[in-house]
Amino acid sequence: MSLRDRVRAAGAWIVGPRGVMALGVSLLFFLMAVSFLNIPWNLPAAECGGEPCEIPVYPDPGTPPEGTIGGSLFGPYATLVFLSALVLAACMIGGVYLAKTEEGE
Repeated sequence: MSLRDRVRAAGAWIVGPRGVMALGVSLLFFLMAVSFLNIPWNLPAAECGGEPCEIPVYPDPGTPPEGTIGGSLFGPYATLVFLSALVLAACMIGGVYLAKTEEGE
């Protein structure tokens, strides 16, 4: 295979669907890296004695959940999240049941 054929094959690969996909993935990775590096990661070191602050996952009994990860994610909607999970689980069980009954026909 001559050099001209190799260059022509490389050009066809770049213009083809695989090359466009590789270019798109590279562009997406570059944009994610730039957006991640542009965030000002100012840690409140003075508030935590010069070390990174530890954020509790769940509140201690008798304390408000505002400063925890679970409280920030769910807040007053904890019951709604539980009910949504229950409905989704029931739908999944029903879907499996329907799939099994169609398989037997």
